[in-house]
Amino acid sequence: MDAWSLDLSEDLRCWGNQGLRSILCEQDVSALKVSRETESSSAPVASSSAEPPRAPSPQKSAPTRSWKAPAKQPRAPHAVTTPAPTLKPSSSPVQVPSGDSSDLTVFPYEQFRSRLRVPSRTVWTYWELGQDFGDNPMDERRELFRKILHFLKWPTGSVTFWPHSFEHDKALIAQPGQFWKGVREAQASGVVVFGQQAFKTLFPRESFHYSSFDHNGRKITVLPGPVEMLAGDMDAKRLVWNTLKAYQF
Repeated sequence: MDAWSLDLSEDLRCWGNQGLRSILCEQDVSALKVSRETESSSAPVASSSAEPPRAPSPQKSAPTRSWKAPAKQPRAPHAVTTPAPTLKPSSSPVQVPSGDSSDLTVFPYEQFRSRLRVPSRTVWTYWELGQDFGDNPMDERRELFRKILHFLKWPTGSVTFWPHSFEHDKALIAQPGQFWKGVREAQASGVVVFGQQAFKTLFPRESFHYSSFDHNGRKITVLPGPVEMLAGDMDAKRLVWNTLKAYQF
């Protein structure tokens, strides 16, 4: 058995059987065999489909993008509850001891006394009345209350105005003690307080709201002040008018 024929290609075997043992060529037979087998294995396989295979369409390569770490989102700050702003008066009162004798030296009681109607059923007061009793009164405020009294048509001796502050060095100074002294002298059974600042000066420990209540045997009526009414607040005007119109002595 010829051992060399084990490596002989089948297409050359017929020549080998005829006695051909060598062929003059640039490559030997074994190299030729390997080359032919390589070409045979690399040949494309025929497709069973009648339509020839399509070449894949070229795809555009996406541009290379450099990766960036996502920016850290700032944390939402915790909600901070801000307290509601406190209502500040137009001019801060300077509290003076409220005793009748302790503030006589600063409150011009005798000077104002000529304006106190005695007796009077009610005493009306508002914070800026101390200014209107002084050298720099505001005509708009005085006219406002003049109209209210005109349309109320209360009988003579029903109303007297008395301040719980007075103007000193261009500032209003609270004098609640001198106010209550005037109320007693007027023999008033009722007090009408206009505005929040007037109320807090006379009743510093009480919560402010529009109402009527009893204090030391007198009827206290709390209403909006001249600031609200002169600003055109119709609700404030309506409340003042309806309350005073229905007022009972």
